[in-house]
Amino acid sequence: MKALKRFKQIKDDYDIINYHFPFPFMDMLHLSARPDARTVVTYHSDIVKQKRLMKLYQPLQERFLASVDCIVASSPNYVASSQTLKNIRIKRW
Repeated sequence: MKALKRFKQIKDDYDIINYHFPFPFMDMLHLSARPDARTVVTYHSDIVKQKRLMKLYQPLQERFLASVDCIVASSPNYVASSQTLKNIRIKRW
């Protein structure tokens, strides 16, 4: 809760906020705080080992990824092979 309070205090001091994914706590911060700044996700990997938890987490993940302004992945090949990114409409600035 302390992190959420702090994030809400500073979120409007920035023009761009860059989240590194996967990090589910950031999803919750972002969706709770609703920053006005442009938001970018650096997408490192799909969540593959926690299949049971993914059933609970997937709606939050989809909502988070749909709400950001830009998703950056390591390569076009990764975007094409990612189970998560294939379901996301890629946004470009």
